[in-house]
Amino acid sequence: MIKVHNGVFKQDYSTLTSDSAYFYPDLNLVDAFSHVVINQGDTVHIYSDLLHYDGNTKLATLTNHVIMVDKDATLTTDNFTYNTATRIGTYIEGGKLVNKGNTLVSKNGYYFSFTRDAYFRYDVVCTTPDAVIKTDTMRYNSGTRITYFYGPTIITGKDKDVLYTENGTYNTVTEQAAFGKRNLYINKTKSLRGDSLFYDRLKGYGRAVKHVTFNDTQDRMTLKGELGVYHKSNEEAWVTDNAYMIFVTEDSSAVKKPTTDSVAKKLRADSLLKNAKAGAIDSLTKKLPLPMPYRQIKNLP
Repeated sequence: MIKVHNGVFKQDYSTLTSDSAYFYPDLNLVDAFSHVVINQGDTVHIYSDLLHYDGNTKLATLTNHVIMVDKDATLTTDNFTYNTATRIGTYIEGGKLVNKGNTLVSKNGYYFSFTRDAYFRYDVVCTTPDAVIKTDTMRYNSGTRITYFYGPTIITGKDKDVLYTENGTYNTVTEQAAFGKRNLYINKTKSLRGDSLFYDRLKGYGRAVKHVTFNDTQDRMTLKGELGVYHKSNEEAWVTDNAYMIFVTEDSSAVKKPTTDSVAKKLRADSLLKNAKAGAIDSLTKKLPLPMPYRQIKNLP
């Protein structure tokens, strides 16, 4: 064992510095203390109070006030494992990623520096300037700032409109959502659902395809068809392709074919989770493809 003060250790493309350290040359191990810094080029910088580094496996275990900076993304946690060769980092006791106004927190996290992808598991909350996203499994790319969902997900906008899906993407820059499983959009008294759903929050434009249902609980009207379009600005909707309307009166109901495809609909945002758990949301026939990194970690805790 060699005791080192203000030492510098280098391996491949990684540089390790600290106030003090114990170096075990026979084992190729380093225990570093106070102001620990790992640098990898000009992109990745990791800071902590304590570090144990295995030069054989190239695995660094960092504890206490861990901060990882990768360009414009900053990840903070108290326990972090990082492989300097694969540049994959992991935390399992809670962490937070901040990237250009977006803040993501979760219990478990996996960060891939080469692709700038981060995977979040359990109690995931993504807060953007315009929406709050809650889910249990999410991928986020800090370069594109696009989120990817692989389970029940709720997106609540700043004006309280709600999007629900179990598979899809949401671009936090353009505020465009593309969903592919159990999809639902709610705006006050109106809702739109379909096997696939696209919504542009900035334009207030929604489009649903296949098994489309547009409902207004206030006016007791429902439109069904294979293609639906909704405009938030004037609360106007069209449903076409085998479209029909259900209109409920005070004491009876009637079903009639529309001559013009238009409608309105209502569903409270607070009923969304109840409907999802009860299986009231339409299912679809296909999922969005999962990227390779996700398949590699899908069985991790």
